[in-house]
Amino acid sequence: MAEPPEAFIGIVLADRYELSSVLGQGQGGMVFKARHRQLDRFVALKMLTPDTLADKTAFMRFEREAHAIGRLNHPNIVTVFDVGRWRNERPFIVMDFIDGQDLQELIGKDGRLPISRAIRICSQICSALSHAHKRGVIHRDLKPRNIMIIDAEDIVDFVKVGDFGIAKPCDSDQAEALTLDGYVVGTPLFMSPEQCSSQPVDARTDIYALGTMLFKMLTGVNPISGKNLTEIMSNQINAEPLSFESACPYAEIPQEIQRVIYRALSKNPADRQPSMSEFRKQMNEAYASCAASINGVATTAGGGVGGEGGNGNGSSDVAENGGAAAGANGPSSQSAGNREVDSLRERAVGGDALAQYELVLRLEFGQGCKPNTAEAARWLKVSAQKGLKEAQWRLGDHLLRGEGGFDLSPGE
Repeated sequence: MAEPPEAFIGIVLADRYELSSVLGQGQGGMVFKARHRQLDRFVALKMLTPDTLADKTAFMRFEREAHAIGRLNHPNIVTVFDVGRWRNERPFIVMDFIDGQDLQELIGKDGRLPISRAIRICSQICSALSHAHKRGVIHRDLKPRNIMIIDAEDIVDFVKVGDFGIAKPCDSDQAEALTLDGYVVGTPLFMSPEQCSSQPVDARTDIYALGTMLFKMLTGVNPISGKNLTEIMSNQINAEPLSFESACPYAEIPQEIQRVIYRALSKNPADRQPSMSEFRKQMNEAYASCAASINGVATTAGGGVGGEGGNGNGSSDVAENGGAAAGANGPSSQSAGNREVDSLRERAVGGDALAQYELVLRLEFGQGCKPNTAEAARWLKVSAQKGLKEAQWRLGDHLLRGEGGFDLSPGE
């Protein structure tokens, strides 16, 4: 009979990692909280369960996880610090110890998340997976349990994507050998149709999974489910996702955001967004276009962001200094979109944090005005300093990606 994980508490691996408690067990691996004796810091240490040591496929999959994460370096991806073998036979991986809650726990506690919070979390996941995809790694098991949410210093809802245990290196023939003979890997509630039918997968299978997760974050339920694993997988292949209205009648999810999610949930991979970066771009643009209604900011009679009466092409006669550039017919020639931006600027100057934040979104995405990253960055810092959480989250996201214009000056 195999020893339980608790039997390993107190063991020291590689003369430095002392196992102190069990964090979890699954898919042939045990995860421990361990203390690095020399550095006096806690880490997470994962190693194979005793009964899987003789399983060649599990052994290969475990080592592939170390290789997959080891080639990634992104603030939203769990970092691998070390790899080794205990007693020269049992491989282990040493990673970040994440002191937080997973996304499944967060959804279970809150029921569903506010749109701004869900978009914030999803945006970080997109950034992490875009990094992985560009380096030839597909996750293939994205689900809320594999997304850790922590508060990092002044940044709340900081995301760490983990558990690359069934990640597929795009350039590896060996990876395909681990899914032969009809063996399907993944979690059915979040698996793409092609994954459920054991078809070849690419980065778009992760886009499908993330679309499913975003649907669940916004409604509290999965877009596709079933009574058992077989029915769930069949439904993933054949059934249409729930409508937002039937999933959560009281959740007012803007149509712009719904369209982005439903595209990600397309049965045919060719109909989904072509990349994680494109999914992220469409999602943020959809959020920006309806931010006024989401954040409760009143708009002028022009119909909201990009609404009727706008200039139709996203351009603007608003000068970079915030004034309206007079055209041939003077100020009266401004579009409704331009007037809205001017109105937002006036309220932003007056100290309205919500107006400042909506102005940021419009300036970033060129909604009713010319894109202006420099001005967007200035207003984002101001609204973040006023304590608006959405602004703090967005500023933290820009800082983590190292985007120009959003860096902080000394003392900020």
